[in-house]
Amino acid sequence: MTISKTEAHDLHKALAHAGVQDHYAFASFICGVPVTSLTELCRQETRDVLAYAQQQRHTHAA
Repeated sequence: MTISKTEAHDLHKALAHAGVQDHYAFASFICGVPVTSLTELCRQETRDVLAYAQQQRHTHAA
């Protein structure tokens, strides 16, 4: 099951807050498949993308 538009919007905001420039390219890299809309992601993929973005934010902030 894929995420809702509201959840995708929240993910966009979280990725922007983490400093991710191209959300679709970032999600594609993490998921290993082309992502043209964050609503294509399932909940586990969403968690993976967000976790990696937060990890990168903390890594670059240190």
